[in-house]
Amino acid sequence: MTIKAKPIVFTITDVGKNKALNSDNSNTGLKLHLAEIAYGSGKYVATKERKKLENKLNSSRIVSGDIEPNSHTLRFSCTLYAKTITEVYELGLFSDDGVLFAVASSIDEPLFVIYPDIAFVGSFGLLLDDLDTSNISVVTDPNGAVSLVLMENHLAHENPHPQYIPRSALELIFPIGYPYWTHINKNPKPLFDKLFGYETFWRRLEGVHLVAVDDNDPYINQPMQLLGQKGNTEIAIARPHVYPIYSSYLFERYNPDNVVSTVWNVKANKTSIDEGASVRFTISANNIADGLILNWKISEGNNKTIDKSQTGTAIINNGQAIIDFTTTSDDNVVDKGKSVKLVISAPANLELTIPINDNGYNETIVHINQSTNSGIALDEYFKQQKGHYATATDKTVRFIIAENVDIVAPNTATSALFTGSKWRTDTKLIVENHGRILGRGGNGGRGAFIYHEKYSAKKYASKVVKDPSTAGENGGTAVKANHNLTIENHGTIAGGGGGGGGGGAYIYSNTVDDLGVVNTFTDLRQNGTASGGGAPFGNATDNTGSIKWYLDDPLNTDRNIIQSLMDDNCDYVFLRQNQIIVNGTSRSLPSNHVYRDVFDRADLWVSLAKNATKQLSAKNGTLLIGGNGGWSNIDYSSRADGQSLTGTKWDYNRGGKGGDIGENGEDGQLTKLNLVLNGEYLDVPTAESKVFKLIKSAKGGKAGYIYQGNVTIKNIGNGISKGRTL
Repeated sequence: MTIKAKPIVFTITDVGKNKALNSDNSNTGLKLHLAEIAYGSGKYVATKERKKLENKLNSSRIVSGDIEPNSHTLRFSCTLYAKTITEVYELGLFSDDGVLFAVASSIDEPLFVIYPDIAFVGSFGLLLDDLDTSNISVVTDPNGAVSLVLMENHLAHENPHPQYIPRSALELIFPIGYPYWTHINKNPKPLFDKLFGYETFWRRLEGVHLVAVDDNDPYINQPMQLLGQKGNTEIAIARPHVYPIYSSYLFERYNPDNVVSTVWNVKANKTSIDEGASVRFTISANNIADGLILNWKISEGNNKTIDKSQTGTAIINNGQAIIDFTTTSDDNVVDKGKSVKLVISAPANLELTIPINDNGYNETIVHINQSTNSGIALDEYFKQQKGHYATATDKTVRFIIAENVDIVAPNTATSALFTGSKWRTDTKLIVENHGRILGRGGNGGRGAFIYHEKYSAKKYASKVVKDPSTAGENGGTAVKANHNLTIENHGTIAGGGGGGGGGGAYIYSNTVDDLGVVNTFTDLRQNGTASGGGAPFGNATDNTGSIKWYLDDPLNTDRNIIQSLMDDNCDYVFLRQNQIIVNGTSRSLPSNHVYRDVFDRADLWVSLAKNATKQLSAKNGTLLIGGNGGWSNIDYSSRADGQSLTGTKWDYNRGGKGGDIGENGEDGQLTKLNLVLNGEYLDVPTAESKVFKLIKSAKGGKAGYIYQGNVTIKNIGNGISKGRTL
């Protein structure tokens, strides 16, 4: 191992120079006597203005010295001692009366190191060009020269201590790379430094082990064999990868002159800290000698205010250093966004921030981290999480609903969130909402249906039967409380969207109608259209006259017969008198019930086009968006293949769209007849006549209430609340 010495350059001080000059100009015969060397730990740039050492540690008399007259060079030697390992950063040459004549110093690396129980022998030179050397003398220790000679002869001997192991033998026994195993987690450096008589360097190795060579095992009969890999070793099927091993601490001797990669890390024993609580930071590093000092700073506060700041140093010992910090006491004031930030200086250059749980009060915290479509009763949820209902110590209970969590009511009669009644009267309830609390969406209203009571091949009976459209269902309530409740809303609270109103219906029956339009069909009809469900998850209804409506209606006794004639490849079904047309192929119905059932309920030429039904059916509400209402399903001007059912004209007559969360459902729409005059569809008349019978569309349902009961909602940041209010 090569030890590089830092050059030591002395600077003659002004006070030393003046002392020498005064001696030169004196008529008294006085001379400058240089007598002592002192050392210290001060770090600075040596200048001629300095008068004393910054931090003097010890001193020693000059052992030998003189001034070479030809070169004007002062030469002197000294022997220095220390009780502990001491790094020397400043060195001073003093006169016998204590004047600092010359000084040498360093600001980064020590000038040299003195080890305990080992004499440091130094020889120095100093050029005195500007001074009269005849007036300068060196006062030496009379015993020092003898001891110096003895020491030099002693050290020059090949084996000065035959009773001890020679240093060369120690290097042979403990070479660089030597692994030192021990069950004691302590760096052996101090022991080896004492054994060698000079500084050695050791580092701890982690997560590695050695397997002794086995000459009879082909997989480990040579050194440096790879036996497996860190982590999953199932791929090592071609060789054994399990041998008996045990754990111990491993330290390796290394040469600090070689560049070794160092990995720094810092971690905390908590992921968040309660206000007034403590946190411990652990700094770790590999390949770092004990004693390294790191500066650190901890700041507690937020972006605007620093509540507490603390600085200090951490000393690496066995590859680790510990920093403990206690946050300021709970002031019962809400202060969001607070954290503890640790910054560690070079060479670590680490930062770590831990959030502070500063809720303003000493609260019992209950987390809600999973979505549900069944609603939540807070008193029962508390018991489920804590194992009991709230006690006297639960003065304030805070429920925290996490982001992306949706709490949806199970139906419109039940709220999404309900306080429940099993609370103490002095318990304060707070809900901190970062998700969505949603009342249930209302179901859509039924579309109207209008038909003649009896059918005759030649004329209609005078009586027209009307099944009225129905209004959309009102949306459900988001929050109900029978105990005081405060909601800090960072997310969304909304009543359920109202269901859409059912579409209206009409029959227009005449060869020449009151409007002067020639109608070549015996009967013109628009049956009621289905309405969409409100958000979230309100149900839609079926279009009146659609195949789903027809086959689900128990009044249609021929539905089973019709169903049996259909198959999975059926694109459309069309009823005409006593026939059923399936995919364009006409088949006779085996029953005369067609007149009594089919035409009494559905009248002449009822289309049950499957494709059209899929395109025009009403939709259920999704989580946030209400379902669209259905469009009109059939009229007598449509072709038998049902293709005209997708025309844009059907947007005139449709069921109401279900409301989005917190919004009313749309009313059913019935605005146009399927009759064209001068290129325009005629408006639906507002009054009935003998040839025109009408059922009006129904109203959409109202949005659900945001809350009912003693509830206070504070919308914070992007928090929103939607719906009806009391």
